[in-house]
Amino acid sequence: MQLNINHEEHQIKHDKPMAEALHLSEEDLRPTQEMAQVDCAKCLEYPRFTVAWVYACSGGAIGGGLIGFWVTLLSQNIFMLWLVIVGAIFGIVLGFIPAVVTGLIVAYFKLYCNGKGLFWAGVIGTFVTLSVVLTVTPSLSALIPAVFVGGFSAVLTGLFTLPKACKTSFDNASKKDHDNY
Repeated sequence: MQLNINHEEHQIKHDKPMAEALHLSEEDLRPTQEMAQVDCAKCLEYPRFTVAWVYACSGGAIGGGLIGFWVTLLSQNIFMLWLVIVGAIFGIVLGFIPAVVTGLIVAYFKLYCNGKGLFWAGVIGTFVTLSVVLTVTPSLSALIPAVFVGGFSAVLTGLFTLPKACKTSFDNASKKDHDNY
């Protein structure tokens, strides 16, 4: 079943109060053909390869750097800050597999850099780290910090890796009652 909705008229209908306040005509609200093509192309393409690649390359380093930063804070010695770099290097090696798997899952589900996407990236990172650590060691003392670092690392990596969600007035959930969804 195909819905025949005139997106241009939908946009104008919902932007009319704003246009009246700004003293704009309906013609000023009509998008040009170039704008419509660029917007649609940007919304349809999700950078799956880039998201998976950046998670794989930097996810472990961010997690290891977090551990080094935490140790520096606990030691209360600013000269221990070099542990962040050492932790990042070890994180690249030890966190590579969880970072790759997290990146692939995040890219598969096409998560975006918003609250919902970052939440799910954290959940995915937590459970992937949990499963990898459980296969290596059943130690609870290693499991708990690793799981928190894995989830937090996935969220931090998502902050600079995940694409911004494409927002249009057509995506406004409060106005979907008339769109026959």
